Amino acid sequence: VSAAHDGGPAFPTTMQTALNGEAVTFPAMGMSLRDYLAIHAPLPYHDMTIEDHCAWRYRFADAMLEARK
Repeated sequence: VSAAHDGGPAFPTTMQTALNGEAVTFPAMGMSLRDYLAIHAPLPYHDMTIEDHCAWRYRFADAMLEARK
């Protein structure tokens, strides 16, 4: 999944800092919505390898992002 299709930031915010004595605001991206959905996906079958478990969670997240379209 490309960055353009990761759902964007899960919790978009901005940060401020001083640059040469001037306040500068810029976006702070954090984790993507795809990562957030994968973390919170329901638990798959117990007899899966960790690789299959992770892949299943990202397929779940991709399906959730597709449903938003």
